[in-house]
Amino acid sequence: NPQVVPQLSKLKSYGTGNSKYSVEAPPDLLNNVTQEAIQLGIDPIVQTCMDKLFTMSVSDQITKLRTTCLDLALTIEEERVVKKLLHEPTVNLRKNNSGPVNQQDIVDQIQLQLVQTREETQK
Repeated sequence: NPQVVPQLSKLKSYGTGNSKYSVEAPPDLLNNVTQEAIQLGIDPIVQTCMDKLFTMSVSDQITKLRTTCLDLALTIEEERVVKKLLHEPTVNLRKNNSGPVNQQDIVDQIQLQLVQTREETQK
């Protein structure tokens, strides 16, 4: 698509190669157009596909994490607290911003927060 890879239009004058009147494009031009097609056309599409595959692969992990943490809540108010505490880790999992995430650490931190909240409420 010349709108995505502008240099493709430079090859138009050389024809398709299927005619005795077609002229071969110079190797340097072919190389430049090929590199631009890879950078502007192919690489972004591959990256988009990889991102979508990654997102699909982590959705099961996020569901499991949310379920495990929400099971720790004893009240509706605690569920709200858990959901609030889960927001940042789940966003990081989706975006892969923070590298590998230890889900058990997240569960432990949320459980500790709930225990502390319960203790403060009982005082």
